[in-house]
Amino acid sequence: GEDMVATLRMWQAETAPTADQTRLVRQIFMDEAAALESADSPCIPFRYEADQPSMAKHRDTDPPSKLGDGVGGNPVTDSVQYNHDVRITLDMIEPHAIRQVRVMAHHRDEVQPNVAYKIDRIRVLTSSDRQTWNMESEICREATERSYVLTIPVKTRTRYLRLDVSKCADAARVLISEIEVIGEREAGGRELLLEPRL
Repeated sequence: GEDMVATLRMWQAETAPTADQTRLVRQIFMDEAAALESADSPCIPFRYEADQPSMAKHRDTDPPSKLGDGVGGNPVTDSVQYNHDVRITLDMIEPHAIRQVRVMAHHRDEVQPNVAYKIDRIRVLTSSDRQTWNMESEICREATERSYVLTIPVKTRTRYLRLDVSKCADAARVLISEIEVIGEREAGGRELLLEPRL
């Protein structure tokens, strides 16, 4: 029922919006929460690398980009799979005042570990030189939703962030769709946390 009453946008290839129409289409169909959050809290671009390879079923691009492309929610098409604990290092090119990091991840609890994918915890560390790392925050997750957003407070100014993602012992992998680095909110902006719309 929810899928049928939600705002939909459908067109065939020959009637798809032109470049000039794209801005209007986005304004009409953009999630209101996403629009407000974008205005109030800048999402800082970054490039990243992981110390573990992504796996074929949910492989990242080369160079890595899927975790920062703004698309997340569908674990089949949008996620990156790691079969071990993974360190993901983000480079924002220059120092920024950071307010929080958000990680969209996916959860599946199964009796057979090779089918399950579950995150146990995420640690966030910061650095100015990629040599010395400072522990900033840690969050544990007992997920009940299949897709969810972890919001991790990080109150500091830094160029580099590192996410140490630990998988649960009874799961063979973790699936992550998106990482957002949120800068300090503008004066008078509203606090508004996003949740995945599936």
